[in-house]
Amino acid sequence: MTMNISSINATAGFTQETISSRPSNESAASSKDAADSEKKSGAIEQRLSKDINEMIQLMQGRETTVERSVHEETNQIIYKISDKASGELIREIPERKLLDMAAKLMELNGLLIDKKV
Repeated sequence: MTMNISSINATAGFTQETISSRPSNESAASSKDAADSEKKSGAIEQRLSKDINEMIQLMQGRETTVERSVHEETNQIIYKISDKASGELIREIPERKLLDMAAKLMELNGLLIDKKV
């Protein structure tokens, strides 16, 4: 079976106007659109860069210092985490109040044991 393709038009649906270059007024509008597009993409890029930097700062958190000391009455190590800039105490592990209560209980326990002996 053979097929005759001589009657098929290779440029069917296209006119000379669509193949040729655009008229000058369309190219001016096109260059204006391109300039607007560049400005928008530059603004978007700046905004994106700013947002990324803010996210990095949030993920890093604030600068802190860690101080280690020993609770005198219980001989337990206490870690104090404080803000570097303001010196504000953020967290104390374990809390001094708990160690003070433990020391008081140890003292009371010692009084009870001394009385029994």
